[in-house]
Amino acid sequence: MDKAKQPKSRILYSLLVTLVIILSIYYHDKILSDTSNNLEKFSYIASVLTIVALIVSIGEIVHTSMISKSFIEVTTKEINDFKKTTKISLKHDCFQHYESLIENIDDEHYQTAYAIFCYTKKINTYLISNHADSSDSECKKHIKELFKLERKIFALRNANKGNGLNPEQKQTLIHSIFSIKDSLNNIIVDTK
Repeated sequence: MDKAKQPKSRILYSLLVTLVIILSIYYHDKILSDTSNNLEKFSYIASVLTIVALIVSIGEIVHTSMISKSFIEVTTKEINDFKKTTKISLKHDCFQHYESLIENIDDEHYQTAYAIFCYTKKINTYLISNHADSSDSECKKHIKELFKLERKIFALRNANKGNGLNPEQKQTLIHSIFSIKDSLNNIIVDTK
């Protein structure tokens, strides 16, 4: 919150209160006659103080609303910054898991690859549903490709080393993973 902006409303109503007090002193003799009794003088002072209290309370309401508005703006900015940081962090995690997935497929550790893929798919779908910067059709296409890839990796989870994929099939699967990575990179845009 900018401290230079904060007291403006208070300065304004302080000046207004000062003006009311000066005017009440100046017009005191004109409003009250010389024959006024103590009750009329007390009533005059009470009326002036009521006006002063009204000005102060309205001023404080305005001041509080200005502070609340400023607080909401700062909070909104902080929340948006947090969302951006979360999005970038999750995207980075997703990419690291895809690299690990590729290594496990290349080494024919299909059960581990499937476990990594399941976790990565959760992050990926969260990113798509909460932080997508692309159209719905691109997101749906990405999710569809993600589930196709899951079926391929799921089918391999019980394969033993050496009887899984031939080199051409392995390269096709790895190419599919790279396509998913590229698609995610296009859908989730890093912004600072």
